[in-house]
Amino acid sequence: MGIDYNLIGERIKEARKNKGYTQERLAEEIDVAVTYVSRLEKGYPINLKRLAQISQLLDVSIEYLLTGIIPEANNYLNKDFEEILERCTPEKLKLIYNIAKTIVDQPEGEIMEEDISDEETNDRSQEKQIKKYEDINGFRFVEKLKKKN
Repeated sequence: MGIDYNLIGERIKEARKNKGYTQERLAEEIDVAVTYVSRLEKGYPINLKRLAQISQLLDVSIEYLLTGIIPEANNYLNKDFEEILERCTPEKLKLIYNIAKTIVDQPEGEIMEEDISDEETNDRSQEKQIKKYEDINGFRFVEKLKKKN
């Protein structure tokens, strides 16, 4: 998938308008001709240095200008999930639902400390502790799914 300069141009235009800038003001701020700004907004290729300059000036992230995604937003993955789910069979949808529900139902920040004794904490490297935690949670996760079905 290539870079869609038309979409980048649309996002620059939108951000410029949201900031209250005219093409002339943006051109003046980044020291280019107005025609250059106009061409950018119509899909003319832009280099990363100029994109960074524009993103900083217009108070938007480069990531947003490139992808349209605002990672700070709670729903930034919704479209990606939607695309994945559209490709799933009903059986896979049910499995994904059960996995998601199990994860969501688990209390935030829950750590299975009772499953790793103090002795093991002292004797094992951090990497081994993490692996054991993953194994324990993976096992519990599968067990929770089995109980639900």
